[in-house]
Amino acid sequence: MFFPRKKLQGLRLLATFVNKNEKLDMKVLSKAWFRYLIVFLVALVLVAGWFRFGPNTDPEGSNLLVNSVLAAILTVVYAGMEKVIQRMRK
Repeated sequence: MFFPRKKLQGLRLLATFVNKNEKLDMKVLSKAWFRYLIVFLVALVLVAGWFRFGPNTDPEGSNLLVNSVLAAILTVVYAGMEKVIQRMRK
């Protein structure tokens, strides 16, 4: 595959950046992503349950796309609040 010169330089810069920062604690990153995954799944279940069994809704519930988007929005809000709280504590 042919890469233009600028794109190849960008890839080299990225490779050197990653090599310099190999000491990133992967356990911390994986814990955060695992926490966000759990929040997403819980939010998905709650949103689906709300649309399915909530008041004034049809008994068939909403579709998976709507539930997933709402759960993703709730997860992003949770992640944003978590970052703000961490900055306030420092």
